[in-house]
Amino acid sequence: MRRVGYAAIDNQLRSFLRSHLLQAALDYADAIAPVDRPNGTPGASLFRLAAAAEFAEEHAFVVKAMELLLAVWRSAQREVDSKPYLRMAAYRRLGKSLCVAGHVDRAREVLDQALQMQQAMTGEQHGETARLCISIAECYSAAGDFEAALQMRQRALQICLATSGPQDASTAAAYGNVATSQLQLEDYATALQTCSAALAALPPAFPRAQELNATLYNLKGLIHCKMGDSAKAQQALETALENAQAVRGPNTKRRQTNAIYNNLAIAMRGDLTLEDGNGSDEGEGKGADDNDDEKKKKIAERCTKALEYHGKALALAAVEKAPALSETAITYHFLGDFQKAAALYGRALHLAQRQCSPDHPFIAGMRANLAASLEGAGRHAEALAAAEAALPVLTARFGPAHRATQRCEARRNKLKKLMTDVEATA
Repeated sequence: MRRVGYAAIDNQLRSFLRSHLLQAALDYADAIAPVDRPNGTPGASLFRLAAAAEFAEEHAFVVKAMELLLAVWRSAQREVDSKPYLRMAAYRRLGKSLCVAGHVDRAREVLDQALQMQQAMTGEQHGETARLCISIAECYSAAGDFEAALQMRQRALQICLATSGPQDASTAAAYGNVATSQLQLEDYATALQTCSAALAALPPAFPRAQELNATLYNLKGLIHCKMGDSAKAQQALETALENAQAVRGPNTKRRQTNAIYNNLAIAMRGDLTLEDGNGSDEGEGKGADDNDDEKKKKIAERCTKALEYHGKALALAAVEKAPALSETAITYHFLGDFQKAAALYGRALHLAQRQCSPDHPFIAGMRANLAASLEGAGRHAEALAAAEAALPVLTARFGPAHRATQRCEARRNKLKKLMTDVEATA
């Protein structure tokens, strides 16, 4: 095959990508890879295409493109050895997309290699080292190891403080990442303090101040949700939404606004728990306060408004995301539509299992919630199977005294008794 110029390659690949013809783009990349070496770094078009695919959240495509690129580079070792930063960048992009695609262990191996390359070039105290630490933290988080993720994010924060100082956007973002880990570990008070430090570290004149402000206020709102302060949560999230809608660029705006609308839905639900829905532990799909019409009316009003926010979030989403589907399922559960809730949990689990390890607490939590909805729908055998799948993971991750573990165990025991009683009377 004759050599093809970069412009022609890029135009063809972008055309495929714009038309969502990903397989056609992959086939073309496969064909062009051996000859994509005119006057420069081999595989440059693959690298640029991967960047576009990453932005479009087509991570399986990124993985394929980066693996092709590394194969091309292995056949042109001397040419690439003179540009070690490019090899490190390829490993970083490959590792990040492997993590999102669910290959967490391999992602961490690739990112560890990238980190070693970066440290060989610049040492520990460098912004790129901090970014790699954050990417490795995402791998630990996807595996459910929130302690290890926190340690990597704290390492990144110390690098940012040393290299950029206390008043810098990278430092503010690093504080936000640490707060995210503290939120995952349910250390809400500390997470709120760290999030406040992130907002204080953000320079007001920074060009992307509104975008980062939106991210941090979104995080602050979610922390307030977890602390049970719906009023403060809504206030923070409305500030986040205002900043996100002021950001130029529809793609950035779409992703940020999607997350904020989902958290506004959570804030609208407030302190409701699954025991406030009709699938509670107090009876066979009946809550203890079923006759309390006023309470049911308030729950319905709050959840109807929450569904409006969920709808706005789903309308903005480029692709379905497991957390958004799971939160929407919870709202339907509160409204008593258990079949709809169970169907949404099923879709969410399908997506999450492609990204997270089987023993991830997020998957276990969804299974426990699915058990509640299946119970409410009268599908007791399926509910028992879901609860039994969730309980060992919740026990191992959070301990037997944690409220999530205890609720799941109580539901499992009740369902086992119910199934035993049914069998005895059959």
